[in-house]
Amino acid sequence: MTLIAVDLVIEQKDTVWGLFPTTASPHSAASISLISAVDLTHKVIVDADKKLLKQRAKQIAEGEWAGAAVRKAVSDVNAAVRAAVMVPVIVSTTSS
Repeated sequence: MTLIAVDLVIEQKDTVWGLFPTTASPHSAASISLISAVDLTHKVIVDADKKLLKQRAKQIAEGEWAGAAVRKAVSDVNAAVRAAVMVPVIVSTTSS
């Protein structure tokens, strides 16, 4: 099953110089980068080898200019959530 098959990516068909057929999937690499960054590739494409799917998504994300930004943003959000959870715990245990 592909991202196109599950309607996550739109496939555009066109021709170059009116002669050569081409197919493009705009934003597909960015979508894959986001799905990979939150480690949900196996939830989007369920009938594939999870390990292979994760490796391929990572390869695509690394080749995408937005991939690094997406990974950093997800990492920053995760760090902020961890801090928001841990600070009250630390304060409550040290101030008792």
